[in-house]
Amino acid sequence: MAYKQSPFNVIKGQMTNKAAGLAHGDSMAMQTDPKDGVILTGKKKTSQKKKDLLELVNAQGQYDRNRSNKVLPELAEIDSLTMVAEKKGYEAQKMYGPKFQAEKAPRLPYSVTKEKRKELLKQAHKVMGPRPSLNN
Repeated sequence: MAYKQSPFNVIKGQMTNKAAGLAHGDSMAMQTDPKDGVILTGKKKTSQKKKDLLELVNAQGQYDRNRSNKVLPELAEIDSLTMVAEKKGYEAQKMYGPKFQAEKAPRLPYSVTKEKRKELLKQAHKVMGPRPSLNN
């Protein structure tokens, strides 16, 4: 009975070349029979355009996190305090809750109106500058 060798069979404690390439996750590995004496491995290179796009996506994500978690809550706290100073404490409490503090509330409350969110986003844009994009 002939024994058919699987690429994952172990030969003297080592994986075959094909299995070794698969085990290392090297999708571009090109392996030949060991008796040929030639083993070529190649790695797929990431194009510069792809690297630039990945960098842009990461920068956009960081921009959005900073805007949502830091800048908008700070602007909301200032807005809430301004409303209280203008004797609109009830409106501020209704919109932001009692004594809104940015460091305790990493996001805007759901009670903030759509118009107020747009206003705060415009202010955040002035503070942070434009969001990274392909056009910048």
